[in-house]
Amino acid sequence: MTREGKGVRGKLLFVANDAGFFVSHRLAVGLGARDAEFAVYVAAPGEPPAELGVPDRIGCGNSWMR
Repeated sequence: MTREGKGVRGKLLFVANDAGFFVSHRLAVGLGARDAEFAVYVAAPGEPPAELGVPDRIGCGNSWMR
């Protein structure tokens, strides 16, 4: 989901203490921000949930931050 470089309007970092909460309550907001040309990152413990699909969809990795 990250968009680095030319054309990025800004950066948005979501911090959640539960990955499931982000998916159920903020995923649509994150995807909308990405579609509006923001670089979007998520910081949460553990591995990214399966609902995120491809890891780069939301800028996540082992630490959930990239």
